[in-house]
Amino acid sequence: MSGEPEGDRMRIGEVLREGRRRAGLEIIAVEERTKIRIKYLRALEAEEWDVLPSPAYAKGFLRTYAQLLGLDGDAMVDEFRRQVEVTGEPQAGRPGHHGGREQRGADRGVSSRPPPTFPPIVWILAVLVVVVAVLFAALGLMGDGGEEDAPTAREARQERQAERRAEQRQDQRRREERRRDEADELTSVELTANSDVTVCLVTASGEVLLDGGLLAAGSAEGPFDAAGFDLRFPDGFDPAQIELSVEGETVELTDATGPVEFGVGPGSELTGPEPYTGSCP
Repeated sequence: MSGEPEGDRMRIGEVLREGRRRAGLEIIAVEERTKIRIKYLRALEAEEWDVLPSPAYAKGFLRTYAQLLGLDGDAMVDEFRRQVEVTGEPQAGRPGHHGGREQRGADRGVSSRPPPTFPPIVWILAVLVVVVAVLFAALGLMGDGGEEDAPTAREARQERQAERRAEQRQDQRRREERRRDEADELTSVELTANSDVTVCLVTASGEVLLDGGLLAAGSAEGPFDAAGFDLRFPDGFDPAQIELSVEGETVELTDATGPVEFGVGPGSELTGPEPYTGSCP
């Protein structure tokens, strides 16, 4: 996180995990009480933000989960903004875990310490070691044992190729499973303006559907299908100005002051409003 020492940073996932353990709750009990899917609860505890439909969705889930555990939901959301949104980092997961899209790597932070430097003698010795190793390898190939070592080298290459093919097949299966999951969780959204209102609509994958222009009174946009949406009102709004339809049913938007955003996810789940200070998209 932008040079911030790991020890000084709140680990959101660990706080949630420890809070659940102190409360004596199993993950399935949390799902029943919050109506948040286990898949998303585990993603919150593992800080796998890219598993969640959108940042607005992540903040809504964080607040709900934290409040269930007796934690400060607003503080957790502020920490999420500080660690993920403010720095513009990609959504990342727990250390050492790899997903289909990207490495959810060892740490989302980038150390501010300068890279280590070594005296020139160290580099000279390193070069000499490499040269000696190359000479010994060349002598070994020219010796009598070269022909005997050849089958072993071929077997090693074949083994590496087999491992790469197995990894490629595994990656392909992961991609197919992810596509199936996304297809099963598509949500349909339609907007109808009752009066002029400025609207920005972005899918969970970052595709801009409405770019913050004016939606004229009486006009409609959609339906749009995606795994999730961020619905933003850069100039603020009044609930009477616009009608939101999710999966063919009208969903009431909570009144709010100033620029705000809502998260729309699978199962007609709506989160927000959250204050919105960015540009559209």
